[in-house]
Amino acid sequence: STLQELIESRLAAVHIRQFATPAECQRLCQALRHAAIDRRAATTSPMTLIGSNFSNCRGPSKDDYFATVEPAYRDLQMLTEAAGFDPLQRLLARLSAVWPESVGVATEPGYGRYFAGGIKTRVQGSPLHFDYVPRFTTAYRIGQINAQLSWNLYLEMPQNTGSTTIYNAPVEALINADPLMTYGLNTDPKGSAVWDNRLPPEQVDGAAAYTFRPEVGELVLFNTCNPHTVSVDQLTPGEWRAQAGSFIGRLADDSLVLWS
Repeated sequence: STLQELIESRLAAVHIRQFATPAECQRLCQALRHAAIDRRAATTSPMTLIGSNFSNCRGPSKDDYFATVEPAYRDLQMLTEAAGFDPLQRLLARLSAVWPESVGVATEPGYGRYFAGGIKTRVQGSPLHFDYVPRFTTAYRIGQINAQLSWNLYLEMPQNTGSTTIYNAPVEALINADPLMTYGLNTDPKGSAVWDNRLPPEQVDGAAAYTFRPEVGELVLFNTCNPHTVSVDQLTPGEWRAQAGSFIGRLADDSLVLWS
């Protein structure tokens, strides 16, 4: 029922404190710092990602994205084995215990599983935006979802910043008004289409806002169709906001599927 309330935007967020212990988070961050892996989430993104983001890696062919999935899982496995715990598997177990239908990593017929559970580190914030994959594509199975949430487990936090603000202004009306998704089209350096999910500030004028600054070891879920921002500024040298997470989508049969 709590997840259903999130889907319906009747809750701003769900917090699960002590989802991971401080020691587990510290080990995962140590493994991250020591790993010989340095991947950018995107050329314009203020973060480093261990994993494969669908929005950044998809291309003209489905082969483009799915070729990145298993190498990304191998990179992630190096870190989770060194840390001694896997945030994604822990969350899947928790969701399966409370959701009546199936829960699992999304799969694409003929291609296999999607990547889910990446780890990203931020040294800059994110402007007002929303996330809803059917806006970008309906050609993939995850484009058939009818609701989208995110989960993030916070592994390391800067001392004085790192908050997230969520606005109670669901963008379904915006999406419904533009069913062909004809605005915000850009191209990446490879020439692939990129749909811009940023929003103008007036989109949230008058909307109720909920701001949280998570604790280390806390997992937070919220509805990504609600516009949101991330504030990461005035960092001291060596600080970052590190988190593991992915999206959660609900399909027509009420099953939940995860991808990054």
